[in-house]
Amino acid sequence: MKKYIIPIIACIAMAGCTQNNAASTGESAKEYLDIWMAKWNEANVKNIKPDNLGMYVIEDTPGTGDVRTTDSSWVYALFTIRSLDGIISSTDDYKLARQLGTYVEGAWYGPRYAATGEGINYAGVDALLEGMKLGGTRRAIIPSWLLTTSRYSTIDSYLDACTSSTHLDYTVTLADQTNDITRHQSARIAEVLKAKFPDAKSEAISEDATDDGSFWFVSTYMPSDAEDREEAASMRLNYTGYRLDGQIFDSSIKKTAIDAGIYSSSRTYTPLDVSFTSGWSEISIGGTTTMVDGFKAGVWRMKRAGEKAVVAFTSDHGYKSNSTGEYIPAYCPLIFELELLAAEGE
Repeated sequence: MKKYIIPIIACIAMAGCTQNNAASTGESAKEYLDIWMAKWNEANVKNIKPDNLGMYVIEDTPGTGDVRTTDSSWVYALFTIRSLDGIISSTDDYKLARQLGTYVEGAWYGPRYAATGEGINYAGVDALLEGMKLGGTRRAIIPSWLLTTSRYSTIDSYLDACTSSTHLDYTVTLADQTNDITRHQSARIAEVLKAKFPDAKSEAISEDATDDGSFWFVSTYMPSDAEDREEAASMRLNYTGYRLDGQIFDSSIKKTAIDAGIYSSSRTYTPLDVSFTSGWSEISIGGTTTMVDGFKAGVWRMKRAGEKAVVAFTSDHGYKSNSTGEYIPAYCPLIFELELLAAEGE
């Protein structure tokens, strides 16, 4: 639950950096790709032509949902990235990962959020998404000059700015789109929570915040024979963290970790010490105040030893654009089951 920072663009770049030839200019890179595509067309009995920016769409299965709109700032999609020699460096498709032998139990497979637009997403990926319908799949060879977050009006301008010869093979399956990632995540949280807690409602994470659907807290059991904790009390906490697909990614309980396939012999499974404060932001859990905000705010709302609760929150109060290895992708909403225990010895 501590914060780890792995830039998304850096991850994609590292995953896809396979050198295809020694060229370093846009014109040389284009010449190489044109020759490569001519051979690909011949081998596959196709006649795929480039678009006005030099990208080759080689497969296109139309979806049946709404058309992707260019003013939608987020997509929720599956991505697979290959080099031109067919080596898959990254995939969100669990079936493909199993076929490749790269599948990791408990890792995230499925759609993920990706921000779009100039200065954020690759020009070629934005172009690939343009005009897609929800549920559709499109595959394209994105040339090196479009693997930039800058935008130009002509292919010549892209070629002039290009210094790379790395062309990538992208496959995208578009699951959804949104202009409000918080609202989109909140709707997904509501669907999961209300199946088990029909009366669950979101609330403001703190007094000076508005209820934007980004934070949910449900006390599921409150013992009647225990007194409310004092403001500065010290207590202990057991927790189990889930993604919205139900996969457990962390737990303080050894048996839970074993059953979920995430057990690690290098860590100690024991309740965390909690030192409460007058506000949730400075609460100390496990000897640190650096837990993500949603987790801290949820624990802080608990009142008595023996109480059990569920807290859920969007990535605004979690890891935001950061991922934590293979288990939590960027912009991932989270759910935690919590149990507050008396301080050791009490």
